[in-house]
Amino acid sequence: MIEDKLEKRVSHWLVEDAVQAYKEYIQTNHRCPINFVPLLDQFQSVFSGRNIVQIIPNEVEGFLFSRWGQFQKSTIAKRKDQLAQFFNWCIQELRRKGSPDFHNPVKLVQKVYVPPKTREGHLPIEKIQELLDTCSDIKHWLMFSIMVTAGLRVGELLELTPNDINGRVLTLREPKSGKDKEYAVIPQLVADKLKEYSKYLEPAQRLFPGKTSWVNNLLFDRLTRLRLERLSSHDLQRWAAIFWTIRKDISMMIFVLRRSSFKKCTNKGVLDFLAMSYITPLTVKEAMERQEEVMAKELGLR
Repeated sequence: MIEDKLEKRVSHWLVEDAVQAYKEYIQTNHRCPINFVPLLDQFQSVFSGRNIVQIIPNEVEGFLFSRWGQFQKSTIAKRKDQLAQFFNWCIQELRRKGSPDFHNPVKLVQKVYVPPKTREGHLPIEKIQELLDTCSDIKHWLMFSIMVTAGLRVGELLELTPNDINGRVLTLREPKSGKDKEYAVIPQLVADKLKEYSKYLEPAQRLFPGKTSWVNNLLFDRLTRLRLERLSSHDLQRWAAIFWTIRKDISMMIFVLRRSSFKKCTNKGVLDFLAMSYITPLTVKEAMERQEEVMAKELGLR
């Protein structure tokens, strides 16, 4: 019968087997495989036992919006892109093995419009000082001080251990860039308080155990007291970069963002005279000197 012939032409690959194979692939072929793990685990929990080639767009769309519909649209768009990469890889693998391929169902999922993010105004120095002054707990003071001076992402902050502290230098292991490690610097006053805070912790114990949501809620609570608009932990990292940009110190801005060039820090087509000139990368020692002379002084962290 025609139905039988058509059935024989359909490839068969269980979702759990495909997910496991893809996890093994990205471990050696993607710079940040950990970014895919939460999505893949949830996808497997929903579609386990199914033939991956028979999953239809409506099911994929329902999966994405049921899991991440309450978040920003950019989050759904990111998960959609990751899922599309997974399905594309599955199609290529089936082709390589000589099995019939199939259409990527993610391509037919309703397009998610991601509006430009509204950027809050750059908080003046006085407001950042007020933010730090609301922190009666030294742990909270250290967290916010490190983010606004060193420009750390919240994930990098939460992974810090006493092993990563060397005076004013913080070692960031397995950063988002995909490198083995990167370095950030903090003012001397923050380093002294961090040393005192961490002296009773185990060398490999996390300095600030918790989740991103905890940091964001803590930050929101402090900003509410100051009657300021809501900012996220990412905005504190951004504040550190803007601080140096306003002072036309592009080298420090690049150091704080840990980029190799100005080109990777902006997508503008027309650059000012500072961006057009050659920008020499700063050493850790040079960055510490500028930070202490300018940022620490203006923030009152000396």
